Amino acid sequence: MMETTIIRKNSEYSPPSSRKKLDIKKYQKNRNITQQKNRQHDFYTLAEQARQYVYTIYDKKVEQRASGETKEDYVSIYHEAMQGIPSSVNLIKKHIDDFVVEQGLRDTPFPEYYRTLVDALFEEEFGWGPLSAFRYEKDCEGAQVLGVDIKFKRSWGWELQSFRFKNVKQVLELAQRFSNMNARTTLNEHTNPEMETKTHDNIRVSIMIPKRMHGEPVITMRRKVIKDLSFKNLASFGTIPNSAIPLFESLARFQVNSVIAGPPGCGKSTMLQAFLHYACYEIRNDKKVPERINTVYAESYPEFDVREIHPQSNILHMIGRGQEFEKIIMASILRHDIGRVVLGEIREHEVGLYRRASLQGIKQVMGTLHDLDPINIPEIMGNLYLQYYPNGTESEVVYETFARNLHFAISMDEVLYEDQGKEQLEKKVTGIHFYDVDVQTNEIKLYTIMNFDIYNKEWVFNSRIPERFERLVKKYHRGAFEKFVATLRLLEKRGPIQAGE
Repeated sequence: MMETTIIRKNSEYSPPSSRKKLDIKKYQKNRNITQQKNRQHDFYTLAEQARQYVYTIYDKKVEQRASGETKEDYVSIYHEAMQGIPSSVNLIKKHIDDFVVEQGLRDTPFPEYYRTLVDALFEEEFGWGPLSAFRYEKDCEGAQVLGVDIKFKRSWGWELQSFRFKNVKQVLELAQRFSNMNARTTLNEHTNPEMETKTHDNIRVSIMIPKRMHGEPVITMRRKVIKDLSFKNLASFGTIPNSAIPLFESLARFQVNSVIAGPPGCGKSTMLQAFLHYACYEIRNDKKVPERINTVYAESYPEFDVREIHPQSNILHMIGRGQEFEKIIMASILRHDIGRVVLGEIREHEVGLYRRASLQGIKQVMGTLHDLDPINIPEIMGNLYLQYYPNGTESEVVYETFARNLHFAISMDEVLYEDQGKEQLEKKVTGIHFYDVDVQTNEIKLYTIMNFDIYNKEWVFNSRIPERFERLVKKYHRGAFEKFVATLRLLEKRGPIQAGE
């Protein structure tokens, strides 16, 4: 019987000279990529197992509390851990560490944007995920998640990071985690597709999800990197000139109405807190003590703990929603002997409190506003008021009310510098402007007393001050006003504003 040999196609013999050589570098590279993918899979598998382990402990502790075996309230502990409160976070991390040790997996590789394996497992399942890297960049003032991409705000602008979220689902879970930090915030695609909140460590969080966003969510975080809120410190950062510090100190104390205006991220909130840092205290008998008037600090979302920033100050920190600002908070203010009203941000309904306070005997009203041109501020505030308080008042009357009750504005912006081939953004006060209204024509006149010359990179000054401003300030601060004018004239002599500026 003849033996048959079956030869498979493509398996024909080829001599050694015609065979392909093994590319050892390519082989090793592919092998490393495969191993890296396997290691990452091991980490994410471990993260899921750690989460289930924590849930098991959670369920057991809840049952023990219900039966009276323990007083430990794990519902509160778990919720506080999600908020980032250190003591509760550390307790959850302790359970994760116990699990890792029990499994003998301490050497499991983890993504490089985490500090330790336990930190990585906690952040991946209970914290901020890859965005947690922002916590450890103390000099970084902002971060943003757009879709799955992560950006950090540097001195020169937004920088895309090399790491990202696994998928949009993980980003939406983080958005809900932020929403759950505060009982007053809700987030859903139908009725509340955007929200603002604040983390335990005072990082401001703004979120928009579909259907407000098209197809992907955005999470923007901002934190204050300047701790010293003195005007001297702001001058050291180049925000204001050293020579003009006396001007800002005087403006902080003058009992007139003002707005700090500029685009998002230009330093308006920091400047507002610097004003309060100076205005809320005085020197008596060689001691720094709280000033003798009460201040209300009102906002919709608590961006700052102003009593912590300004300890022992006479500041009443109030939170409002909707028309509460004009109808309820204003009535409360009048019952508590308030001399100054500060609005963290003038928008939507907050503009109603600005209007009512300036009309009803509050000597100083101030706040921040998104705006690029100071001449537009009264019109912007008037339009906001009519939009949210449609009470039949004519637009011209509302406009005139805001124009007559706004006395000065500080404009701010970010200015791009190039130094030794490197670009850098600096937050600058680009101008100080006084307002006056012509009695006959109701025309608004703008007097710019300080302006930043962007071409020559220097501040210039003008000592012409409207009669209305002088009259109002002299009523309570004659000596301080004379010193203010003397300083301004000296600065004008050194660097005058040229005609047309």
